[in-house]
Amino acid sequence: MRKAIPLLIVLSLGLWPSVSSADWTLKAGLTLNHLQPSLKGAWGAGFALGLSHSRALVGGIRLQPEILFVRRGDGNAFPVVVPGMKSGINLDYLEAPLLLRWDLASRSKIRPALLLGGYAALNVRARAWSEFEGQVFKEDLREDVRRLDFGVTLGFEVARILARGRLTLEGRGSLGMKNVNSFAAMEAWRNFGFSLLVGYGF
Repeated sequence: MRKAIPLLIVLSLGLWPSVSSADWTLKAGLTLNHLQPSLKGAWGAGFALGLSHSRALVGGIRLQPEILFVRRGDGNAFPVVVPGMKSGINLDYLEAPLLLRWDLASRSKIRPALLLGGYAALNVRARAWSEFEGQVFKEDLREDVRRLDFGVTLGFEVARILARGRLTLEGRGSLGMKNVNSFAAMEAWRNFGFSLLVGYGF
């Protein structure tokens, strides 16, 4: 699995120009996540933070590689058999999206854009947790979760151009294409979630 780390680095950074180039964006925000095949049940809250860069391709279309640290998971780890018990699953990933960005208004101060692409992700930590009567219990799930994931991403971005740099507001949905549950006898786990990110471009 260690060989996956250089692969992620190539995917996320191999297409990037030098650091001195323009149009970098630092971003961070919240995620809402689910693992089950059905969308019913509790959703888990998480976060995302990272860095992206975009370069012009043709017309208003730009190529946007990113490197993100993302917490995914689920809002229910086990069947809740005790009233008052809460539980969840936290899956932390080093994620490398590669997106196409279509700028819809590249000359105005408010610049909307559409995002479409895919991602590869490396799981760096997996935990289940439960809380009952003020006590929190945690369980390591690294043996139960596959290290690699990949999927598709669709979203939008609105940028506000400032005197120096720009502020961005971004929403996106992501769907994992791989079963990350390593137990074949159990139901499939596929990462599904939404992200709301704010950023500063420079």
